This record gives sequence, C-alpha cells and structure tokens, in this order.
Amino acid sequence: MIDAVTGAFHSEGKKVLVILNIGGVIETASWRKDADALLVAWQPGQEAGQAASTGNHEFALGFGCHRRNAVP
Repeated sequence: MIDAVTGAFHSEGKKVLVILNIGGVIETASWRKDADALLVAWQPGQEAGQAASTGNHEFALGFGCHRRNAVP
C-alpha cells in the first residue's frame, strides 16, 4: 500500500510526508526510503488530525521529526 500511494504522489511531482500516530516501536526500514519525510506524532491526542491537516500547530505539542528531505 505504501508503495502504491507514494508512487502515485511522486509521479505527480509531489512530496510524501508519513505521519506515524503510534504508541510504540514500528518497523520502518523496509519502506522509509519511499517517504520524503517521517513525522513521529507518538500519541498526540484527538486534535492531531486537525493540526496536521491545517498546519495549526497550537494543537500539536511534542512532535518529533526524522527529516531526510524538506517538505514544503
């Protein structure tokens, strides 16, 4: 699924940011090269979707980011 989604966006010249809404360890080695950036939200709460989709970071506290390439 990740290959199909990232492939579709990259074929249109768009960057792909993967937001990991997780509470523990997850395997990323097999697919992290497909994403332009990974955002580890950990457990951001019920307003995380709003913060991520609107860019309103008043809702988002404590985000960590593994950045390989900048996503505009």
